[in-house]
Amino acid sequence: MPTSRRFIKWPEEKRKLDTLSKQKSKGDLYFSPALYSTTEATRAACLGSAVTWADVDVTGAVEPSASLLVASGTPGHVHAYWAAGKLLEPSQAEAWNYYNVLRYGADKGGWDITQLLRVPDTWNHKTTPPNEVTLKASSLEVFAVPTELLDLRVPKYKHPDILPSLETVLDGHELSEPTRDLLRTDRPPDRSASLYRLACLLAEDGLSPNESYAVLSGTDERWGKFVGRADRERRLEQLVAQANSKALELIDDTIREISEQRGPTGPRVVGWRSLGIGLPTIEFLIDSVLPANGQMLLAGKTGVGKSQLAIGMAARLVLGAKDWAGFKISVPTQQRVFYASLEMDEQGVKYTTDHLAQVLSASQLERLEENLLFMATLDSVKLDIEGRGSARSFIEAKLKQFQPTGFVLDTLGAATTKGLGDEVAVRNTMDWIKKLRSKYKVWVVLIAHPRKDPPQQKNQILTLDDVYGSQIQQADLDSAFILGAIKGQSEYRRLYNVKRRFGPEASAVTLRRSSNLWLERTDEQVDEKKDKGTEYVDLDEDDGPVFNDEDF
Repeated sequence: MPTSRRFIKWPEEKRKLDTLSKQKSKGDLYFSPALYSTTEATRAACLGSAVTWADVDVTGAVEPSASLLVASGTPGHVHAYWAAGKLLEPSQAEAWNYYNVLRYGADKGGWDITQLLRVPDTWNHKTTPPNEVTLKASSLEVFAVPTELLDLRVPKYKHPDILPSLETVLDGHELSEPTRDLLRTDRPPDRSASLYRLACLLAEDGLSPNESYAVLSGTDERWGKFVGRADRERRLEQLVAQANSKALELIDDTIREISEQRGPTGPRVVGWRSLGIGLPTIEFLIDSVLPANGQMLLAGKTGVGKSQLAIGMAARLVLGAKDWAGFKISVPTQQRVFYASLEMDEQGVKYTTDHLAQVLSASQLERLEENLLFMATLDSVKLDIEGRGSARSFIEAKLKQFQPTGFVLDTLGAATTKGLGDEVAVRNTMDWIKKLRSKYKVWVVLIAHPRKDPPQQKNQILTLDDVYGSQIQQADLDSAFILGAIKGQSEYRRLYNVKRRFGPEASAVTLRRSSNLWLERTDEQVDEKKDKGTEYVDLDEDDGPVFNDEDF
């Protein structure tokens, strides 16, 4: 258990590291390779890391080729570091760490961004006498992000506040003999590897992640591997997550073998209480509207401002704003958005972004420059056609290159050769979009046109059928909205929610569009009046900032 913890400002106070040599004889010294915004070693406070790492704690393992190798004091064990040449945001660093775990057989519960590692030129006091922690090798080599991260799914698990008791779990399952043997062990020599093996055995025995966590926690209290450590819960969660992911891979491999011998077996069949076991919880970027890896549709007549609303939404996700159109935003990782504008060229898009930029700070604009990428073209970009040299292959190459978390297609109608009335063209396009979500792990926002103007009468109800196209494009949607103008009120819009898979039906939201083209939810009572002419906002008005840094 740590007796003290110190934070230093980096790099201004790096000279304070020189005092470590005076402390090394008193006990074990650890450090975090990550940087933090406050004096809290938590994931929420973490800014990221310029290196990734692996705690290779398997005796006799092949030493990785890395920028830095540190002998951790246990014979044959090393800490390896790979310099990235830039600050990696926490989720990307963790994904790379997890990749290192899989590639080098490193510590199965040690890929989290807040992990502590040993300091070279100190002592490992686990033995008597203590062993020296030494620098084995170092270089200035910088490593590119592995391409395998594109297809890598990092397992996640978060234990609930209330867990089943250890006795209830053990009494309720017929455990295999290897599991029972490991549970009877008092204190194995390699506790990390043994806890991971136990987690895998529990998953194979059919225990749920929560049940596995209860057993691991009780076992760790006897073995003393993580007891007293600030990251204990996180490390046990990672063991459960990876073990259950491994178990699902084994199940998938078995199904594939059976399929080869007996033909397709079909999807798994589970009971009412077994639904979702082993699967990650749904993670929403926009509450009940847009899940991570989800799909949303935004429709609106030409000129109503749907592109402005979509660009504003993408910017808010990138900047980590508090909400969009009144729906709460919660981005667990830095968002990066690829925006394909097929109905405007760069000048048209720039007109919108220039106005939006007027209320943003220099740091926010720099963040958008790196994380909101545009492809704007009036050329023929048809996504229902596949093959080498097609628009599909070009966009996929860009997705692979820039690794965005989200993809916006503006508009869906401009992306097909025969329009949205042609079933074959629509099906080809939507099948490809489904492939993008699966292969590149991106959420998708589609922009489209409605069949008719939104209703002027308050009691008339819009439905998803009012969006132009076929039901093929509606099937995979998690949510859908129609943006409409309010007659005689040029600076106001109404946003109608016509589908929400994961939430209750929502009433229409009133939005106010400022001179900076930001569309913000307002509680003002706006009545429709006789049309006085234009349906567009006067861009010469000075409505002031729409939001400031406090909104992020």
